Amino acid sequence: MPDALKVSQLAPVLKKISMDPEDMSSFRPISNLQFISKTIERVASPQLIDYLMENKIYPNLQSAFRKGYSTETALLRVQNDLLEALDSGHQALLVMLDFSAAFDTIDHQILLGRLKSRFGICGTALSWFRSYLTSRTQYVKVNGKTSASTPLLQGVPQGSVLGPLLFSLYVSPLEDIFTAHDIDAMIYADDTQLYIILKKHDSDTAIQRLEHCLHDIQAWCLQNKLVLNDGKTEAIYIHSAYAKSYPAPPSVYIGDSLIKIKTEVRDLGAIVDENLSLKSHVNSICKTAYIALRNIGSIRKYLDQSTAERLVHAFVTSRLDYCNSLLYELPQREIEKLQHVQNTAARIVSRSNKREHITPIWKELHWLPIQSRIQFKLGLIVFKALNNLAPSYLQNLLKIHQPSRCLRSASKNLLQEPRTITKTYGDRTFRKAGSAFWNSLPDELRLETSVDIFKNKLKTLLFNQAYS
Repeated sequence: MPDALKVSQLAPVLKKISMDPEDMSSFRPISNLQFISKTIERVASPQLIDYLMENKIYPNLQSAFRKGYSTETALLRVQNDLLEALDSGHQALLVMLDFSAAFDTIDHQILLGRLKSRFGICGTALSWFRSYLTSRTQYVKVNGKTSASTPLLQGVPQGSVLGPLLFSLYVSPLEDIFTAHDIDAMIYADDTQLYIILKKHDSDTAIQRLEHCLHDIQAWCLQNKLVLNDGKTEAIYIHSAYAKSYPAPPSVYIGDSLIKIKTEVRDLGAIVDENLSLKSHVNSICKTAYIALRNIGSIRKYLDQSTAERLVHAFVTSRLDYCNSLLYELPQREIEKLQHVQNTAARIVSRSNKREHITPIWKELHWLPIQSRIQFKLGLIVFKALNNLAPSYLQNLLKIHQPSRCLRSASKNLLQEPRTITKTYGDRTFRKAGSAFWNSLPDELRLETSVDIFKNKLKTLLFNQAYS
């Protein structure tokens, strides 16, 4: 990797609008790299991913940078396990770990050693990664003023193509710690979450096991020059909204630091509340979408319909569809909030008034209503799971129905539907909801093997059902 391509121009970007611009820790250092440098990284990245996947050595719990994996699949698995716990009358504790300047503290020698010893990368490939990491320099440019160039002795550039992938390989030994302590976890890039089920007879033991795990994680971070931010690590105590009484939230420590127990946390873009009702998540989507619709509405008269629709899809529909499979079987009042957003968007695009019936407008725009969009996403994820196109942690939740006797249903690709206790929690699990929706589909759809054909047929089916 030529030294001329290893120069980064840092642009300090405020992490959140609400943060203090006078505090340097409020900024994230985004590296602006040369175009040809990123092009080379885009060539190297898929080769590295293909190598890891072909040899089945990609970190099992890492959901970033993998085809078929996403924040939605990660959240689906976590939500499934938490909902099953509440359905069984248990509680749960979800811990969100926070690493301070995670990408900036990676030790190059440790990373190169890990690539060789844990992932078997050696020879020319390892030499190239050594060249990529070393002899890097960076400078800051703000308001036309440029700082002196300084060497980058550790870390990977934020904003690079390979940086996040290399970070995920750097922290892969964390999975060994989770396994050793029998702790459930999910990782997406540098977002790491642990969760345990709290049963009445062994909740204290489970908390101790979690604390021992956190202690070992803290020790591992110290050895590997990462900083676990105790102050920003959060936890949420999850319990049923219908329980007459439940224990007080437990106290959990990382070393001597007490973890904050909250009633809501933001998890990979979704808002998780203590009862898993997703009310705050739905309200947040609606609030953000209405702001976007107000802005689009203010300039609608200057736009043709095609441009207006494109803006709505970019700023509104994308929010309505983000992780919407989590919303399956939510109470109708929550779905209606989102449907009202879509109705408003449809009226802005079509320039229709409030007195006109909305259904013909949806049909003319060829939009699926919210409930159908949720069903479409859930059905697609189940299809991918059954055809080895989805994460193994979702595939493991689904089981093909195999009758004890030779029946016609054996050839219909039906799924076993687990028994649940509550509609509020049990029927919303991916294991139950995915299986039930899949079994409700026509035989033709369940036996389809092409993902593109399945998507087209499922959308046509839902479209016809919505407007029949």
